[in-house]
Amino acid sequence: MKILFYPKLAFNGIKKNKRLYFPYLLTCSVMVMMMYITLYLARSESIANTPRGAWAQLCLWLGIIVISLFSLLFLFYSFSVLIKNRSREFGLYNVLGMNKRNIARILLWESIYTLITSILCGLFAGILLSRLAQLCLYKLIGTEPESGLLIDLGAVLITFFIFAVILFLLLLYSFVRIGRLSAVKLLHSEKEGEKAPKGNIFSALIGAVLLCIAYYLSVTTNAGIDAIFIFFIAVILVIAASYLLFISGSVSLCRMLKKNKKYYYRANHFVSVSTMAYRMKKNGAGLASICILSTMVLVMLTSTISLFSGIQTSTLIRSCDISLLIQYGSDKRGDTLTEYCDTALDTVKKKGGEPENLLSYDYLEVGGLYIDGEIIMKPVEVADNASANQIRDIYFITLSDYNRINGLCETLSDGELLIAGEEITGGGIKINGTQYSAKQAPMPQDITYGETIFEVMFVVLPDSKALYDMCLMNNEVYGESASQLTRYYGFDVGVDSAEEERLAGYVENALAEKYRGDERTIFFVEARCKTYDMLVATYGGLLFLGIFLGLVFVFATVLIIYYKQVSEGYEDRDRFATMRSVGMTEREIKKSINSQTLTVFFAPLIAAGVHLAFAFPIIAKTIRMFGFADTPLLLISNIICFAVFALFYIFAYKITSGIYLKIIER
Repeated sequence: MKILFYPKLAFNGIKKNKRLYFPYLLTCSVMVMMMYITLYLARSESIANTPRGAWAQLCLWLGIIVISLFSLLFLFYSFSVLIKNRSREFGLYNVLGMNKRNIARILLWESIYTLITSILCGLFAGILLSRLAQLCLYKLIGTEPESGLLIDLGAVLITFFIFAVILFLLLLYSFVRIGRLSAVKLLHSEKEGEKAPKGNIFSALIGAVLLCIAYYLSVTTNAGIDAIFIFFIAVILVIAASYLLFISGSVSLCRMLKKNKKYYYRANHFVSVSTMAYRMKKNGAGLASICILSTMVLVMLTSTISLFSGIQTSTLIRSCDISLLIQYGSDKRGDTLTEYCDTALDTVKKKGGEPENLLSYDYLEVGGLYIDGEIIMKPVEVADNASANQIRDIYFITLSDYNRINGLCETLSDGELLIAGEEITGGGIKINGTQYSAKQAPMPQDITYGETIFEVMFVVLPDSKALYDMCLMNNEVYGESASQLTRYYGFDVGVDSAEEERLAGYVENALAEKYRGDERTIFFVEARCKTYDMLVATYGGLLFLGIFLGLVFVFATVLIIYYKQVSEGYEDRDRFATMRSVGMTEREIKKSINSQTLTVFFAPLIAAGVHLAFAFPIIAKTIRMFGFADTPLLLISNIICFAVFALFYIFAYKITSGIYLKIIER
């Protein structure tokens, strides 16, 4: 009988505290389910063997790391709320004769029950939903499904190990917390943090300053590699500022409301403001957590939805079905290059294709600096000290090619250039010390400039001789690492993706066979559909991960709201019982409760909307490095996602506020 004493006591403890334990067990089970599904998809050979699956699985492995870290942090939060609300129960055990070791045994058995329940329920749900998740991923990346429902034992073992470690760490935390408190403190630990806060204007000001700095960085940061690092810095600043403002700023808000006699000395406001003032430290931290999670959901969903929806307009996709890029030395020009194009066209015709919409142009791509109206070509070791915002990916093209591509009739006088992609001030520009007059021009429409983490600018030169001279300057500066002149040939074939890729393969083989041994010329053949497939797989995987993690964060947001309402309900129950005894009516109590919840509950949603609005510029610049160029689409995604999330947030408020009212009415 003694052997079953602690397991039975632990089971009864879970049963009696089901209002607190059920959400915790549900959280553990959902996290297990999400982890198994992500591992199942990331390890799936059927997905890896599809044309686009490998790219998607790279994104999923990133998601596994995120889910693991978030599970640890969020389960720690849920468990700390649970332990605090059960401290009085453990204090009673201690008073009735149990020592801390006996209580530790109860906690150990509760952790075992939690692990078994969450693993069984989570894996059961994960295995059932893994096929649905697989079909959704196949749909997003545009691949036909290959296999039915399978169970990945490796994913099961990894999931079990991860959550066994997490629950073991939480058990150690409970041992430390219970072990450090006496029986008296355990009995009264639920009342901790209810001293009237002194408030800290200095902390609130620091929070406001940090938030302003984060917003300033987001609005003023230029596109380029710096945008990624500054984005993470801004995220850290926003998180710190949110916690400081919601904790210290909410205290200041309560003080201001108290000073407003017309507002404070009313039945429905007097109790609510006084109650908030006594637990604003804990309340503020919970509200800040809700705000941060809401912002994370919105940023992830808007970014991934925009990337996936904007694939067709991505700057990484060539405008022609089949593209031939020929890198050649400055001494190899004219008819020799035309032969490459003729060979490509003849090969396509022989294989049954019909080339059309021919596009051809020469360009020189150079990495350089743009500082105070001057383009500076410098070797890497010299340019290392430059700011990333000053680095440019510069394309030099001829005026005739530029006019033909854009359907324009621009002209240039002696010593004059056209500049696209960079604002020109003063009417002039320098290139390695040589002064030119310059005119602003629109970006070329059909030139694909590929993957780059830096801003792109185009310099339109008068003729081929000027392009050749710029190539000589480039060779002189960069030596062996200098860029080569490149001729682009592109044409459409009007066939499906499989045939398009097959024709591109024929072209590549024909050129390799005919020009074998020509070491002065390097060529590349690209099929537009292949780049499209890669982007669909990558962005589809990111979208799937964004939706997946978004669901996790939304679930976490709802659970924090739930715990906040339940914890405060139990704390406020005695206060409102006292208010009833001194004559406060049920109607006045409900008005007071509504005043309390509405005063602070929607603050996280409003703050998340403000964060999202100020994050818009830096998000647009960051995803631009993924080839995304449709800023209006990103704006529309932001508005729609925020509106949908706000509706969901209101629904969560309605449900959880009803639970709070039920606790108060008992």
